Amino acid sequence: LKLGVATPFVDASPHLRRNVAVMGRLTGATLSPALLGAGQGHNWLSLFFTTERGSPGTGPKLELHIPDGFGFNPRCRVEPLPAYHYGTMSSRRTGATEPTLALDVVSCRASRRAGTDPALHNVATVSLSQYAKLKAATTYGLRIMAFNAQAFHPSQRDGFRLLTRSAAGDPLDGTAETLRYLASAGEGPGTSFGIYRLPMSVGSFMVSPGNMLPYSETGIPSTIVVFPLRVPFDASSAVDWRLVAPQGYEWDFTPERFRYRAPDVAGADADLPIDA
Repeated sequence: LKLGVATPFVDASPHLRRNVAVMGRLTGATLSPALLGAGQGHNWLSLFFTTERGSPGTGPKLELHIPDGFGFNPRCRVEPLPAYHYGTMSSRRTGATEPTLALDVVSCRASRRAGTDPALHNVATVSLSQYAKLKAATTYGLRIMAFNAQAFHPSQRDGFRLLTRSAAGDPLDGTAETLRYLASAGEGPGTSFGIYRLPMSVGSFMVSPGNMLPYSETGIPSTIVVFPLRVPFDASSAVDWRLVAPQGYEWDFTPERFRYRAPDVAGADADLPIDA
């Protein structure tokens, strides 16, 4: 083996590029829908992720894959999350947290993944500004509009993936598992959201906190009242219920303090059918 003059690799063609490091791992990656009903359109998917590596230059891209049956519009719509998601949170337990950062998005284009329904666009490529970089070890958040599949399939809960790429398209970081639904207990296979057969109508679910003061300042928990709660089916036997609190909130109650019978909730017509 003869060694010549040390020369860095350069782009020789679209398929033969300069040397890049192996892809890193996105952590804390979650994806939560605004709507869980089958066939519902205009569904905002809230996406959070933390990078391992920064982008080597400006103009990086995000590549979001969603399962068969779901879809994006060809010119997919991306927006910042509500402003409160980008604030610095603090609590007695964790102290101040690092804020989530917004992304400077300039375009979003959707394409079809090979081997899937040709009528559906299930890969979204989100391009960032030519002046923007992804920072290493930094949490970002955005929301993107999609439409839900017409029916549930177990594979949906393992079919959401996210990659970050350089402006040239080289992979930077990626999720090792499916994007976790915020209500799931930890990362791993089968932790993405699945759609429900029947969506709830507008006004069927409302939440009222007993006070609006932050626990980090008062140390006093608040009582949460869920009323009304109207479901589009009859259930006289016990069924499972899942109530998801936003990030930063924690449920803190004993079984004795959980009130679900009609006499204990003003205006309720019937007991919640659960195994107590």
